Amino acid sequence: MQFNIGRANGFKAVAVLALIWAGTSQAVHEYYSISKSTRALGMGGAFYGLSDDEMALFYNPAGLSLYENGADLMGAFRIDGSTSAASAVSTIVDGKGTSVGALASKLEKFQGKPISAQVAPAFPYYLRRGFAIGLLLGDIKLNATVAGAGIDTSLDVTAIADSGLFIGFAGSLFTPKLHLGMNLKGMVRGGGRKTYSVVELASGKSLELDVDQIGGAGFGIDADLGAIYEMPTILEGVKTYGAVTISNIMATSFDLAKITTGPLTAPQLPRMVSLSGRAVFPGFWKVEKVNAVVDLAEFSLGGQSDPNFGARTGSMWKHVNLGVELPIRWFTLRTGFRQGNITAGFGIDARFFQIDFATYAEELAANPGRMTNRRIALRLAMGFGGAKPTVEPLRKDKDGEKQEKPAIEPEKIEKPAAEKTAAEKPVEKAPGASPAPVSAPADKGVTQ
Repeated sequence: MQFNIGRANGFKAVAVLALIWAGTSQAVHEYYSISKSTRALGMGGAFYGLSDDEMALFYNPAGLSLYENGADLMGAFRIDGSTSAASAVSTIVDGKGTSVGALASKLEKFQGKPISAQVAPAFPYYLRRGFAIGLLLGDIKLNATVAGAGIDTSLDVTAIADSGLFIGFAGSLFTPKLHLGMNLKGMVRGGGRKTYSVVELASGKSLELDVDQIGGAGFGIDADLGAIYEMPTILEGVKTYGAVTISNIMATSFDLAKITTGPLTAPQLPRMVSLSGRAVFPGFWKVEKVNAVVDLAEFSLGGQSDPNFGARTGSMWKHVNLGVELPIRWFTLRTGFRQGNITAGFGIDARFFQIDFATYAEELAANPGRMTNRRIALRLAMGFGGAKPTVEPLRKDKDGEKQEKPAIEPEKIEKPAAEKTAAEKPVEKAPGASPAPVSAPADKGVTQ
Protein backbone atom coordinates (compact mmCIF):
# COMPACT_ATOMS: atom_id res chain seq x y z
CA MET A 1 0.00 0.00 0.00
CA GLN A 2 1.74 3.14 -1.22
CA PHE A 3 0.99 6.78 -0.43
CA ASN A 4 2.59 9.65 -2.32
CA ILE A 5 1.96 13.35 -1.94
CA GLY A 6 5.03 14.59 -3.73
CA ARG A 7 2.87 15.93 -6.58
CA ALA A 8 0.58 17.80 -4.19
CA ASN A 9 2.70 20.97 -4.22
CA GLY A 10 0.37 23.84 -5.00
CA PHE A 11 -2.62 22.07 -3.45
CA LYS A 12 -1.95 22.86 0.20
CA ALA A 13 -5.35 21.89 1.52
CA VAL A 14 -5.17 18.55 -0.26
CA ALA A 15 -1.63 18.08 1.01
CA VAL A 16 -2.79 18.40 4.60
CA LEU A 17 -5.28 15.56 4.18
CA ALA A 18 -2.85 13.50 2.13
CA LEU A 19 -0.14 13.76 4.78
CA ILE A 20 -2.64 12.71 7.41
CA TRP A 21 -3.52 9.64 5.38
CA ALA A 22 0.13 9.02 4.60
CA GLY A 23 1.12 9.22 8.24
CA THR A 24 -0.86 6.22 9.42
CA SER A 25 1.67 6.21 12.22
CA GLN A 26 2.04 7.28 15.86
CA ALA A 27 3.60 10.40 17.41
CA VAL A 28 3.70 12.24 20.72
CA HIS A 29 2.04 10.97 23.90
CA GLU A 30 -1.61 11.66 23.28
CA TYR A 31 -4.79 9.71 23.86
CA TYR A 32 -6.18 8.75 20.44
CA SER A 33 -9.92 8.45 20.90
CA ILE A 34 -11.89 6.86 18.07
CA SER A 35 -13.77 10.12 17.53
CA LYS A 36 -14.10 13.34 19.54
CA SER A 37 -17.20 15.43 20.18
CA THR A 38 -16.78 19.11 19.29
CA ARG A 39 -19.58 19.85 21.75
CA ALA A 40 -17.64 18.07 24.50
CA LEU A 41 -14.38 19.83 23.63
CA GLY A 42 -16.05 23.19 24.24
CA MET A 43 -17.12 21.89 27.68
CA GLY A 44 -13.64 20.96 28.80
CA GLY A 45 -14.10 17.42 27.50
CA ALA A 46 -16.74 16.74 30.21
CA PHE A 47 -19.37 14.61 28.50
CA TYR A 48 -19.66 11.14 30.03
CA GLY A 49 -22.45 12.26 32.37
CA LEU A 50 -24.44 13.84 29.52
CA SER A 51 -23.84 12.16 26.12
CA ASP A 52 -27.38 12.85 24.92
CA ASP A 53 -26.64 13.02 21.19
CA GLU A 54 -25.12 10.82 18.46
CA MET A 55 -21.66 11.09 20.07
CA ALA A 56 -22.93 8.75 22.78
CA LEU A 57 -21.67 6.13 20.32
CA PHE A 58 -18.14 7.17 21.38
CA TYR A 59 -18.75 8.24 24.99
CA ASN A 60 -21.53 6.91 27.28
CA PRO A 61 -24.23 4.90 25.45
CA ALA A 62 -26.66 5.36 28.37
CA GLY A 63 -27.01 9.00 27.35
CA LEU A 64 -29.13 7.89 24.39
CA SER A 65 -31.94 7.27 26.87
CA LEU A 66 -31.87 11.01 27.72
CA TYR A 67 -32.15 12.29 24.15
CA GLU A 68 -35.04 14.78 24.03
CA ASN A 69 -35.54 15.70 20.37
CA GLY A 70 -37.31 13.81 17.61
CA ALA A 71 -35.51 11.48 15.20
CA ASP A 72 -32.37 12.79 13.42
CA LEU A 73 -31.06 11.58 10.05
CA MET A 74 -27.96 13.61 9.30
CA GLY A 75 -24.45 13.55 7.91
CA ALA A 76 -21.64 15.28 9.82
CA PHE A 77 -18.18 16.57 8.93
CA ARG A 78 -15.64 17.45 11.61
CA ILE A 79 -12.15 18.91 11.64
CA ASP A 80 -9.89 20.11 14.43
CA GLY A 81 -6.24 20.77 14.99
CA SER A 82 -3.52 23.24 15.85
CA THR A 83 -3.09 26.43 13.88
CA SER A 84 0.46 25.34 13.04
CA ALA A 85 -0.63 22.21 11.14
CA ALA A 86 -1.32 23.75 7.72
CA SER A 87 1.78 25.95 7.93
CA ALA A 88 4.02 22.98 8.83
CA VAL A 89 2.71 20.81 6.00
CA SER A 90 3.16 23.69 3.55
CA THR A 91 6.76 24.15 4.74
CA ILE A 92 7.53 20.46 4.31
CA VAL A 93 5.93 20.20 0.88
CA ASP A 94 7.62 23.37 -0.36
CA GLY A 95 10.92 22.15 1.09
CA LYS A 96 11.19 19.24 -1.31
CA GLY A 97 14.25 19.70 -3.47
CA THR A 98 15.73 22.51 -1.35
CA SER A 99 18.97 22.30 0.59
CA VAL A 100 19.05 20.46 3.90
CA GLY A 101 20.23 23.59 5.72
CA ALA A 102 17.46 25.77 4.27
CA LEU A 103 14.72 23.31 5.23
CA ALA A 104 16.17 22.78 8.71
CA SER A 105 16.16 26.55 9.22
CA LYS A 106 12.49 26.80 8.19
CA LEU A 107 11.52 23.96 10.55
CA GLU A 108 13.10 25.66 13.57
CA LYS A 109 9.96 27.75 14.18
CA PHE A 110 8.01 24.53 14.87
CA GLN A 111 10.34 23.43 17.68
CA GLY A 112 8.22 22.84 20.78
CA LYS A 113 4.99 23.36 18.82
CA PRO A 114 3.21 20.06 18.25
CA ILE A 115 1.59 19.75 14.84
CA SER A 116 -1.84 18.16 15.13
CA ALA A 117 -4.87 17.63 12.93
CA GLN A 118 -7.94 15.43 13.00
CA VAL A 119 -10.43 15.06 10.17
CA ALA A 120 -13.67 13.06 10.02
CA PRO A 121 -14.81 13.67 6.43
CA ALA A 122 -18.16 11.88 6.72
CA PHE A 123 -20.26 10.50 9.55
CA PRO A 124 -23.85 9.74 8.48
CA TYR A 125 -26.04 8.72 11.41
CA TYR A 126 -29.60 8.05 12.58
CA LEU A 127 -30.57 9.03 16.10
CA ARG A 128 -33.70 8.76 18.22
CA ARG A 129 -34.32 8.28 21.91
CA GLY A 130 -32.76 5.02 23.04
CA PHE A 131 -31.10 4.16 19.71
CA ALA A 132 -28.36 5.42 17.38
CA ILE A 133 -26.47 4.02 14.42
CA GLY A 134 -23.59 5.68 12.61
CA LEU A 135 -21.14 4.88 9.83
CA LEU A 136 -17.75 6.47 10.47
CA LEU A 137 -16.12 6.93 7.07
CA GLY A 138 -12.63 7.69 8.27
CA ASP A 139 -11.62 9.57 11.41
CA ILE A 140 -8.01 10.49 10.76
CA LYS A 141 -5.69 11.70 13.52
CA LEU A 142 -2.22 13.17 13.01
CA ASN A 143 0.39 14.36 15.50
CA ALA A 144 3.96 15.37 14.73
CA THR A 145 6.86 17.09 16.50
CA VAL A 146 10.08 18.64 15.24
CA ALA A 147 13.24 17.83 17.20
CA GLY A 148 16.97 18.50 16.85
CA ALA A 149 18.75 21.27 14.99
CA GLY A 150 20.64 21.71 11.74
CA ILE A 151 21.40 18.45 9.98
CA ASP A 152 20.10 16.56 13.03
CA THR A 153 16.59 17.97 12.63
CA SER A 154 13.91 15.28 12.48
CA LEU A 155 10.14 15.01 12.25
CA ASP A 156 8.38 12.39 14.39
CA VAL A 157 4.96 11.57 12.91
CA THR A 158 2.12 9.57 14.43
CA ALA A 159 -1.35 9.07 12.92
CA ILE A 160 -4.30 6.71 13.20
CA ALA A 161 -7.24 6.25 10.83
CA ASP A 162 -10.48 4.70 12.15
CA SER A 163 -13.57 3.62 10.18
CA GLY A 164 -16.52 1.40 11.04
CA LEU A 165 -20.14 0.81 11.97
CA PHE A 166 -21.34 1.85 15.43
CA ILE A 167 -24.69 0.90 17.00
CA GLY A 168 -25.95 2.07 20.39
CA PHE A 169 -28.93 0.97 22.52
CA ALA A 170 -30.20 2.46 25.79
CA GLY A 171 -33.23 2.37 28.06
CA SER A 172 -34.45 2.42 31.63
CA LEU A 173 -34.25 -0.69 33.84
CA PHE A 174 -36.04 -1.44 37.12
CA THR A 175 -36.79 2.26 37.63
CA PRO A 176 -37.22 5.26 35.28
CA LYS A 177 -34.26 6.87 37.03
CA LEU A 178 -31.72 4.20 35.97
CA HIS A 179 -30.56 4.33 32.34
CA LEU A 180 -28.36 1.59 30.89
CA GLY A 181 -26.72 1.53 27.45
CA MET A 182 -24.41 -0.46 25.22
CA ASN A 183 -22.42 0.35 22.09
CA LEU A 184 -21.38 -2.28 19.57
CA LYS A 185 -18.66 -1.42 17.07
CA GLY A 186 -17.04 -3.17 14.17
CA MET A 187 -14.14 -1.11 12.90
CA VAL A 188 -11.02 -0.97 10.80
CA ARG A 189 -7.97 0.81 12.19
CA GLY A 190 -4.71 1.65 10.44
CA GLY A 191 -1.67 3.00 12.27
CA GLY A 192 2.09 3.15 12.60
CA ARG A 193 4.96 5.49 13.38
CA LYS A 194 7.87 6.95 11.49
CA THR A 195 10.64 9.45 12.18
CA TYR A 196 11.94 11.43 9.19
CA SER A 197 15.38 13.03 9.02
CA VAL A 198 15.73 16.45 7.47
CA VAL A 199 17.69 14.79 4.66
CA GLU A 200 14.67 12.61 3.84
CA LEU A 201 12.37 15.61 4.05
CA ALA A 202 14.50 17.63 1.66
CA SER A 203 14.65 14.75 -0.85
CA GLY A 204 10.91 14.13 -0.66
CA LYS A 205 11.37 10.36 -0.30
CA SER A 206 9.95 10.49 3.23
CA LEU A 207 6.47 11.09 1.87
CA GLU A 208 6.46 7.80 -0.05
CA LEU A 209 5.27 5.35 2.59
CA ASP A 210 4.61 1.64 2.73
CA VAL A 211 2.13 0.99 5.54
CA ASP A 212 3.34 -2.63 5.75
CA GLN A 213 6.72 -1.33 6.92
CA ILE A 214 5.77 1.56 9.20
CA GLY A 215 2.59 0.16 10.78
CA GLY A 216 -0.41 -2.03 10.08
CA ALA A 217 -4.14 -2.17 9.57
CA GLY A 218 -6.79 -4.63 10.66
CA PHE A 219 -10.40 -5.27 11.64
CA GLY A 220 -11.77 -5.70 15.14
CA ILE A 221 -14.96 -5.63 17.18
CA ASP A 222 -15.55 -4.09 20.58
CA ALA A 223 -18.22 -2.66 22.88
CA ASP A 224 -18.89 0.00 25.53
CA LEU A 225 -21.15 -0.23 28.58
CA GLY A 226 -22.62 2.77 30.38
CA ALA A 227 -25.06 3.72 33.13
CA ILE A 228 -26.63 7.01 34.24
CA TYR A 229 -28.68 7.30 37.44
CA GLU A 230 -30.86 10.23 38.52
CA MET A 231 -29.94 10.93 42.14
CA PRO A 232 -32.43 11.84 44.89
CA THR A 233 -33.30 15.54 44.99
CA ILE A 234 -31.11 17.54 47.36
CA LEU A 235 -31.78 21.10 46.17
CA GLU A 236 -35.27 22.06 45.06
CA GLY A 237 -35.43 22.39 41.27
CA VAL A 238 -31.97 20.86 40.68
CA LYS A 239 -31.59 17.44 39.09
CA THR A 240 -28.37 15.51 39.69
CA TYR A 241 -27.03 12.45 37.89
CA GLY A 242 -24.19 10.00 38.42
CA ALA A 243 -22.66 8.04 35.56
CA VAL A 244 -20.12 5.29 34.91
CA THR A 245 -18.77 4.08 31.57
CA ILE A 246 -16.49 1.20 30.62
CA SER A 247 -15.05 1.81 27.15
CA ASN A 248 -13.55 -0.78 24.81
CA ILE A 249 -14.29 -3.70 27.13
CA MET A 250 -12.52 -6.16 24.81
CA ALA A 251 -9.52 -3.87 24.16
CA THR A 252 -9.40 -5.17 20.61
CA SER A 253 -6.00 -5.45 18.97
CA PHE A 254 -7.30 -5.44 15.35
CA ASP A 255 -5.81 -8.81 14.51
CA LEU A 256 -9.20 -10.42 13.92
CA ALA A 257 -8.58 -9.86 10.22
CA LYS A 258 -5.25 -8.26 9.26
CA ILE A 259 -5.44 -6.11 6.16
CA THR A 260 -1.69 -5.55 5.77
CA THR A 261 0.94 -8.25 5.40
CA GLY A 262 3.75 -6.65 7.41
CA PRO A 263 4.88 -7.72 10.89
CA LEU A 264 3.21 -4.79 12.66
CA THR A 265 -0.43 -4.29 13.59
CA ALA A 266 -2.57 -1.24 14.16
CA PRO A 267 -2.47 0.23 17.69
CA GLN A 268 -4.63 -1.63 20.19
CA LEU A 269 -7.59 0.10 21.88
CA PRO A 270 -7.22 1.00 25.57
CA ARG A 271 -9.81 -0.36 28.01
CA MET A 272 -10.94 2.49 30.31
CA VAL A 273 -13.39 3.44 33.04
CA SER A 274 -14.87 6.93 33.40
CA LEU A 275 -16.91 8.39 36.25
CA SER A 276 -19.06 11.49 35.90
CA GLY A 277 -21.52 13.71 37.71
CA ARG A 278 -24.00 16.16 36.24
CA ALA A 279 -26.31 18.79 37.69
CA VAL A 280 -29.16 20.43 35.77
CA PHE A 281 -30.06 23.84 37.21
CA PRO A 282 -33.21 25.84 36.41
CA GLY A 283 -32.94 28.32 33.58
CA PHE A 284 -32.86 32.10 33.81
CA TRP A 285 -33.51 34.95 31.39
CA LYS A 286 -33.58 33.23 27.95
CA VAL A 287 -31.52 30.24 29.14
CA GLU A 288 -33.65 27.08 29.23
CA LYS A 289 -31.45 25.25 31.75
CA VAL A 290 -27.84 24.97 32.88
CA ASN A 291 -25.92 21.70 32.40
CA ALA A 292 -22.88 21.41 34.67
CA VAL A 293 -20.69 18.30 34.22
CA VAL A 294 -17.57 17.00 35.96
CA ASP A 295 -15.71 13.95 34.63
CA LEU A 296 -13.05 11.73 36.14
CA ALA A 297 -12.36 10.39 32.70
CA GLU A 298 -10.55 7.54 31.02
CA PHE A 299 -8.62 5.60 33.66
CA SER A 300 -6.80 2.63 32.17
CA LEU A 301 -8.06 -0.91 32.83
CA GLY A 302 -5.69 -2.66 30.45
CA GLY A 303 -5.35 -2.98 26.73
CA GLN A 304 -3.00 -0.48 25.08
CA SER A 305 -0.22 0.39 27.53
CA ASP A 306 2.26 2.34 25.41
CA PRO A 307 1.72 6.14 25.66
CA ASN A 308 3.28 6.46 22.21
CA PHE A 309 0.39 4.42 20.87
CA GLY A 310 -2.52 6.14 22.56
CA ALA A 311 -2.55 4.77 26.11
CA ARG A 312 -4.25 7.12 28.61
CA THR A 313 -1.58 8.09 31.13
CA GLY A 314 -0.62 11.04 33.30
CA SER A 315 -1.43 12.47 36.71
CA MET A 316 -4.89 12.62 38.25
CA TRP A 317 -5.22 16.18 36.96
CA LYS A 318 -5.07 14.86 33.38
CA HIS A 319 -8.34 12.99 33.99
CA VAL A 320 -10.42 15.85 35.46
CA ASN A 321 -12.77 17.63 33.05
CA LEU A 322 -15.20 20.41 34.00
CA GLY A 323 -17.85 21.84 31.70
CA VAL A 324 -20.95 24.06 31.57
CA GLU A 325 -23.56 24.33 28.81
CA LEU A 326 -26.25 27.02 28.41
CA PRO A 327 -28.92 26.23 25.76
CA ILE A 328 -30.84 29.28 24.50
CA ARG A 329 -33.47 27.91 22.09
CA TRP A 330 -31.50 27.13 18.87
CA PHE A 331 -28.21 28.58 20.20
CA THR A 332 -25.95 27.09 22.90
CA LEU A 333 -22.99 28.54 24.79
CA ARG A 334 -20.32 26.29 26.32
CA THR A 335 -17.22 26.66 28.45
CA GLY A 336 -15.00 24.42 30.55
CA PHE A 337 -11.72 23.76 32.29
CA ARG A 338 -9.35 20.98 31.28
CA GLN A 339 -5.72 20.24 32.14
CA GLY A 340 -5.26 23.75 33.51
CA ASN A 341 -6.67 25.41 30.39
CA ILE A 342 -9.94 27.21 29.64
CA THR A 343 -12.12 25.85 26.83
CA ALA A 344 -15.02 27.56 25.06
CA GLY A 345 -17.49 26.88 22.29
CA PHE A 346 -20.93 27.39 20.86
CA GLY A 347 -23.53 25.44 18.92
CA ILE A 348 -26.30 26.29 16.44
CA ASP A 349 -29.13 23.82 15.87
CA ALA A 350 -31.44 24.88 13.04
CA ARG A 351 -32.97 21.40 12.64
CA PHE A 352 -31.80 20.92 9.05
CA PHE A 353 -28.21 21.97 9.73
CA GLN A 354 -26.02 22.16 12.82
CA ILE A 355 -22.78 24.01 13.57
CA ASP A 356 -20.51 23.43 16.56
CA PHE A 357 -17.27 25.28 17.31
CA ALA A 358 -14.76 24.85 20.12
CA THR A 359 -11.34 26.02 21.20
CA TYR A 360 -9.37 23.90 23.66
CA ALA A 361 -5.85 22.86 24.63
CA GLU A 362 -4.10 19.51 24.85
CA GLU A 363 -1.13 18.79 27.07
CA LEU A 364 1.34 16.42 25.43
CA ALA A 365 4.10 14.54 27.21
CA ALA A 366 6.92 14.62 24.67
CA ASN A 367 10.66 15.17 24.76
CA PRO A 368 11.81 17.44 26.19
CA GLY A 369 9.03 17.64 28.79
CA ARG A 370 5.46 18.87 28.70
CA MET A 371 3.93 20.92 25.87
CA THR A 372 0.54 22.60 25.64
CA ASN A 373 -1.04 22.61 22.22
CA ARG A 374 -3.91 25.07 21.57
CA ARG A 375 -6.44 23.84 19.04
CA ILE A 376 -9.73 24.71 17.38
CA ALA A 377 -12.51 22.35 16.27
CA LEU A 378 -15.45 22.70 13.89
CA ARG A 379 -18.38 20.38 13.18
CA LEU A 380 -20.95 20.79 10.39
CA ALA A 381 -24.00 18.56 9.94
CA MET A 382 -26.88 18.60 7.48
CA GLY A 383 -29.98 16.46 7.07
CA PHE A 384 -33.32 16.03 8.79
CA GLY A 385 -33.13 17.02 12.43
CA GLY A 386 -35.82 16.19 14.95
CA ALA A 387 -37.80 19.02 16.52
CA LYS A 388 -37.31 19.88 20.18
CA PRO A 389 -40.23 18.96 22.46
CA THR A 390 -42.74 21.77 22.86
CA VAL A 391 -43.27 23.22 26.31
CA GLU A 392 -46.87 23.76 27.40
CA PRO A 393 -47.36 27.53 27.81
CA LEU A 394 -48.00 28.95 31.26
CA ARG A 395 -50.95 31.19 32.13
CA LYS A 396 -51.63 33.53 35.04
CA ASP A 397 -54.50 33.17 37.47
CA LYS A 398 -56.52 36.07 38.79
CA ASP A 399 -53.89 36.76 41.47
CA GLY A 400 -51.13 37.07 38.87
CA GLU A 401 -49.44 33.79 39.80
CA LYS A 402 -48.26 31.52 36.97
CA GLN A 403 -50.02 28.19 36.70
CA GLU A 404 -49.69 25.31 34.31
CA LYS A 405 -52.48 25.14 31.77
CA PRO A 406 -54.92 22.40 32.88
CA ALA A 407 -55.36 19.47 30.56
CA ILE A 408 -59.18 19.85 30.68
CA GLU A 409 -61.07 23.14 30.89
CA PRO A 410 -63.18 23.33 34.09
CA GLU A 411 -66.38 24.03 32.18
CA LYS A 412 -65.88 20.84 30.18
CA ILE A 413 -65.56 18.58 33.22
CA GLU A 414 -68.71 16.47 33.65
CA LYS A 415 -70.34 16.74 37.05
CA PRO A 416 -70.61 13.61 39.17
CA ALA A 417 -74.06 12.00 39.14
CA ALA A 418 -74.58 12.79 42.85
CA GLU A 419 -74.18 16.51 42.17
CA LYS A 420 -76.71 16.73 39.33
CA THR A 421 -79.87 18.71 40.06
CA ALA A 422 -83.27 17.12 39.92
CA ALA A 423 -84.00 18.88 36.62
CA GLU A 424 -80.82 17.36 35.12
CA LYS A 425 -81.60 13.82 36.27
CA PRO A 426 -83.53 11.62 33.77
CA VAL A 427 -87.09 10.64 34.74
CA GLU A 428 -87.35 6.98 35.50
CA LYS A 429 -90.64 5.15 34.79
CA ALA A 430 -92.04 1.98 36.22
CA PRO A 431 -92.23 -1.07 33.98
CA GLY A 432 -95.39 -1.01 31.88
CA ALA A 433 -96.40 2.50 32.91
CA SER A 434 -97.34 5.07 30.36
CA PRO A 435 -95.26 8.17 30.19
CA ALA A 436 -96.65 10.94 32.36
CA PRO A 437 -98.38 13.67 30.40
CA VAL A 438 -96.58 16.91 30.27
CA SER A 439 -98.90 19.84 30.95
CA ALA A 440 -98.29 23.07 29.20
CA PRO A 441 -97.65 26.03 31.45
CA ALA A 442 -100.73 28.10 32.14
CA ASP A 443 -100.93 31.46 30.43
CA LYS A 444 -101.05 34.39 32.77
CA GLY A 445 -104.40 36.12 32.91
CA VAL A 446 -106.36 33.12 31.66
CA THR A 447 -108.97 31.72 34.13
CA GLN A 448 -109.50 28.04 34.35
